Formats: sequence, C-alpha cells, structure tokens
Amino acid sequence: MNKLDVSALMPLIVTLVVLVFMIQLSLTNNGLFLQQLLVSGGIIMILLLLRAGSSTKFTNRT
Repeated sequence: MNKLDVSALMPLIVTLVVLVFMIQLSLTNNGLFLQQLLVSGGIIMILLLLRAGSSTKFTNRT
C-alpha cells in the first residue's frame, strides 16, 4: 500500500478506535454511557438532517 491508500483509511481506523473505546467505557458503566451516546448522536443527526434540508445550497442546484 502506498501513502495515499493509508491516508484514505485513516478515518476508518480512527472511527474503529473510538468505537472500541466507547464500548469498553460503556461496559464499565453498565451500558448507561452507550445509551446516552446513542440518544445524543440521534439528536445531532436529526438536527443535521433538518439543517441540510432547509439549506438553499442543497435544494437549489442548477
């Protein structure tokens, strides 16, 4: 693999490391942390989708 391929995989590697860390932290707190993380992530995703839908940049393509 050349340098370009490794740099393209970095977001995936970082995401996997963060996911493993969050699962380990959740297991130590009886799953409460993961549940709160999923709820807050869902709220953020809904807000981002609403913002993208109301943006004129995405709706008025010419």
